[in-house]
Amino acid sequence: MNDRQTSRLFWGAKVLLIAVLLYAAIAAIWTPSAPAPRLKPRAVSGDERPIGQIKALPQARRNTDYSVLVDSNIFGATSPSPRPESPSMRSNAESLRSAEALGLRLVGVVAGGPTTSRAIIEDTNTRITGPYKIGDVVASATVATIESDRVFLTHNGQTKVLHLHTAQTPRSPSQPIATGAAEGTPSPSLATVKPPAPPSGRLGYVEDLFRTATIEPYVKNGRTEGLKITGLDQSPLAALVGLRDGDIVQTVNGQDLDSKQKAFQILKKARTQSKIDIHVLRNGKAKDLSFDL
Repeated sequence: MNDRQTSRLFWGAKVLLIAVLLYAAIAAIWTPSAPAPRLKPRAVSGDERPIGQIKALPQARRNTDYSVLVDSNIFGATSPSPRPESPSMRSNAESLRSAEALGLRLVGVVAGGPTTSRAIIEDTNTRITGPYKIGDVVASATVATIESDRVFLTHNGQTKVLHLHTAQTPRSPSQPIATGAAEGTPSPSLATVKPPAPPSGRLGYVEDLFRTATIEPYVKNGRTEGLKITGLDQSPLAALVGLRDGDIVQTVNGQDLDSKQKAFQILKKARTQSKIDIHVLRNGKAKDLSFDL
């Protein structure tokens, strides 16, 4: 076999190889692929709806009352025990024993803020009346709660109640009021007093006394030496600041008083101070009253 024949065989093999490749490519393009198998559900529920039939809409869902779930404690959690009610919240306050058997009588209440409210209690054995706060002891009983028309006392582990003696103040539930202590002075008949909330505790009481009491200049040797204050017998406010009927207020914080107008000016300035000093004449004797604001 010469070179010419060899060359022909080589090119013939090339042509044959190209033809085989073209056939394989055409077959791959034009031969359709087999369809994937269809998935069939294992189970089918529901009814077949006929053509043209309109399915009715579901009814509107009614409001559900979830209070059963809330109240049933479904998780088994331990609910906190309810807070014990204070004496002022008890509905059976009327059934409590009266503390008047101890020789006590509630004759007045000064209702105000936590530092200004007082319960005026009279000891019928000694005829002494004074203001008391929560925690104060009177006739072997401890003041537990003070309200606008009654006081709860604790005596030998028992709760007793004192109702306000006044025909003008009906008995009704009210909010408990925190209170504070002061010196007691006699007072024949008192009713519930609700002064406006003072800016500085007892200073507000002094201002209220000057508004409601009778104020007259005290003149001696032709010179005004203070203001005489009367009409305090029926006011529990006087006991809270230490004033008594007939006292002559001469100075407040070292400033002389010669008129009611000047007294209010001085008291207004005292609001910015931490202490108030009142100098009075009582039955001809000098007396100093001092308290923090």
